[in-house]
Amino acid sequence: MSNDFINDAAQKLFANEVDKGLIETVEKGVYPQGLWEQVLESGFTQLFCKEADDGIEATWEDAYPIFYHLGYSQVPLPVAETAIARLILSASGQTLDTQRPICIAAQAQAKLSHDSAGLLQGEIQSVKWAQHAQWCLVTLSAEKIALFDLSASGVQVQAGTDTSNMPSDRVVLNGVQPHAVLNNPFSNLEDAIQTCGACARAVMMVGALEFALISPCNTPKTACNLANLSAKTKPFSSNSHSWLVKWQWLVRRRIWLAKTCQTSAV
Repeated sequence: MSNDFINDAAQKLFANEVDKGLIETVEKGVYPQGLWEQVLESGFTQLFCKEADDGIEATWEDAYPIFYHLGYSQVPLPVAETAIARLILSASGQTLDTQRPICIAAQAQAKLSHDSAGLLQGEIQSVKWAQHAQWCLVTLSAEKIALFDLSASGVQVQAGTDTSNMPSDRVVLNGVQPHAVLNNPFSNLEDAIQTCGACARAVMMVGALEFALISPCNTPKTACNLANLSAKTKPFSSNSHSWLVKWQWLVRRRIWLAKTCQTSAV
């Protein structure tokens, strides 16, 4: 699958389906199931996976357009989180049959103990989209990553939101038996979830900032506020293009560093 094809598919889907009304609906707590089903059909969440797991073993460069358009269109769905979870699961040889989102959490978000009986105890803060997910993947250490069912006995999801009014939840675990404890498939990364998540977020920020630069104030409020702020502080005034080029270069370099996620998977 070519990079241009992926770019065209992501741009068409998100530009046609995401608007201010949808974003405001999600801010009120309504999950956009119809759009999620279209995302699943597109294959975006399994792009990184091995062919045996219905993926194409895409590189981070291949996936760049998807993350860019997620940010540009302000897509209110855990596409990046699920794609990263699928990457780690596929690289670990772990199959998971679910059509629902998979949430992820870095070690820094978690205060968990893993006792001798293999049970998880503690809590995880600021888990994006946990209230709508079925599974969660969390880093326990540099060597281990746990996968657990959010509907399992002993799991409590306390719904919340972040500053953008998108789901960001507290997950409490009380003697939870994980579905699996995986060896970190990317041993050169201390926390693969954190690194891959940061790379995806960085590209999404490029898309969101570019949207803010070129969009009028009849667009969603986040972009409008950013545009107003840029007009007052002038960080993008005469050098906006060169600033954006430099930002994109930095992001692309970060993606290059993260390509080790692909090369160390075997």
